[in-house]
Amino acid sequence: MLDKRVYFALLIAVFSQFINCQTCQNGGVLVTNAAASLSQVCVCQKNFIGSNCQYRIDSLSASDKAKFGCELRPCALGATCEDRPDGSYVCHCPTGSFGDLCDKTGSSDPCQARPCYNGGSCVKTSGSTFACICGSNFAGTTCKNSKVGQCAANPCQRDGLCVPVGNNDYKCQCPDWTIGKACEVVFNPCSKVSCQNSGFCLKRRTLAYECNCTSLWTGNQCEQSAATATSSQPTYTTPSVSVTYSTQSTPSTTTPATNSSCFAGSSLVETMNRGHIKVSDLKKGDLVKSYDSSSNEWIYSKFLFYLHKDDSMLAEYLSIRTEKNNNLLISSMHLIPKRTSSNGIEYVLAKYLNLNDALITENGNDKIIDISKVNEQGAYAPLLESGTISVNNILSSCYANTKWHELVHFVFKPIITYNSLFERTSVSNSNELSPNGMYWYVELLQSFLPYIPLSSSFVYV
Repeated sequence: MLDKRVYFALLIAVFSQFINCQTCQNGGVLVTNAAASLSQVCVCQKNFIGSNCQYRIDSLSASDKAKFGCELRPCALGATCEDRPDGSYVCHCPTGSFGDLCDKTGSSDPCQARPCYNGGSCVKTSGSTFACICGSNFAGTTCKNSKVGQCAANPCQRDGLCVPVGNNDYKCQCPDWTIGKACEVVFNPCSKVSCQNSGFCLKRRTLAYECNCTSLWTGNQCEQSAATATSSQPTYTTPSVSVTYSTQSTPSTTTPATNSSCFAGSSLVETMNRGHIKVSDLKKGDLVKSYDSSSNEWIYSKFLFYLHKDDSMLAEYLSIRTEKNNNLLISSMHLIPKRTSSNGIEYVLAKYLNLNDALITENGNDKIIDISKVNEQGAYAPLLESGTISVNNILSSCYANTKWHELVHFVFKPIITYNSLFERTSVSNSNELSPNGMYWYVELLQSFLPYIPLSSSFVYV
């Protein structure tokens, strides 16, 4: 007969599995054994956050958003976010950037980039050099190294920032796409999410995803037919108290607009032999108006293939109007060059453009006079040999989701060279696109990104 003590021990063990079972809300996906220190964790749909995905981000107050700090990725692309012991956070900017979120450029003062960690003070020494004055418990060029407690052994891997917890414990603030007590696990949220019906998963935070659905499907994981789906608008109370929903529903026959990384279907490009045509009508081998920055000349460059093409997607675009009556529809995460105060060229994400910024056209600089948001059918990202393209008379990069145009163009050089040397006879690359419209090389690169050190500092996917 089973001993009573053994029986009760087993009963407690089984019961504990139930009381510790985590439930993910609002489309969150439960992942078990993601790391040694994480038996269960929720991967949230991009609009939600919290241990159970219980808080809707756009319903959080400013003070509640501050509680999540760096988890919300508040800093501009390329910056490093540091959570502070007092509950605040600070953005450490890449060279040349400044501002609370590192969203401004053009500073020559290195201390404006806030290079010192752990409360260290920055002192400009000369020109673009600086020195960090560290507190008594920290050391190193930027005060990253702790001299006390468990952090003195530098336990955090992959450039994670160690934060002492008393004298006998620590926690690591891990860089994007890593989790675990010591940031020891490379984690891709999309490897745990199954977007249905040819939907494509996008990484939005280390523990957040977005399913990019085709026009026929909707829902957190593209599981609902757009023709029959109904949309419910959630209503939330203060997140620190609870989250409640209204039950009012209205029918919907279209899919909500998706954030793409492309140009709208109505966008025009100039070709050498066929004049102005829609970006959706390009054929392999077309020579398209572009710009060669090495020679500062406008040229015609060969169209190779679409990095992304979706004829049916209803996407959200920025509508950018200029003084010279040009109007560009471009996704917020697409790279676009603008003139600097020294008449140079700086590539920025379109969402960081401001009124009076000077864009580049064949007829000189063209200042922005209006920026608004519109929804339009179709999403197209053509790649030219040059890596740049003139769309609606405005120069743009062929790349998106990064701030480093030259670096990404270098990464694409092998496939550009291959396509240039061994040009296919087909006029389109539809057979080289995945069901969600992505070029195979793009998907290959995205699958490797979580394993590339510091990739989140130059690529946002």
